[in-house]
Amino acid sequence: MEENTATQTTPMSTANGKVNVINDDSFIAEVLEIDTPVLVDFMATWCGPCKIMGPIFEEIAPEYEGKVKFAKLDVDESPGVASALQIESIPTFMLFNGKTIYAAGVGAMRPDALRKWIDEGLEFIASNPEPELETEAETEAQA
Repeated sequence: MEENTATQTTPMSTANGKVNVINDDSFIAEVLEIDTPVLVDFMATWCGPCKIMGPIFEEIAPEYEGKVKFAKLDVDESPGVASALQIESIPTFMLFNGKTIYAAGVGAMRPDALRKWIDEGLEFIASNPEPELETEAETEAQA
């Protein structure tokens, strides 16, 4: 049996060119608390369109090494995050940068359409950076 080396099951905090498996317990650390944009595929093993997107996701991930971290979260095994984000259809794709969702989409896509969607999301992130939080001292100085 040939081992699939394109899926990374150990948590990684970088855009490593692999599809990283995340869950409710690792979502905050692996998605919201890193400095790299993260594309999350919310999926389930029984979902037909998810089965189509899995290989496409793995094919595209190496093309974005160093730019985007690819992650997948099984909504049946980790319902907490899916519920909190109101994921109602799968596959759902969300492009995060920090604690902000910059793009979201539902359904299977062809590889070129997914690439275009990711590139447009990255352009949007570049032109709309997250606001920097003011420190307590800066807030008091403005008062």
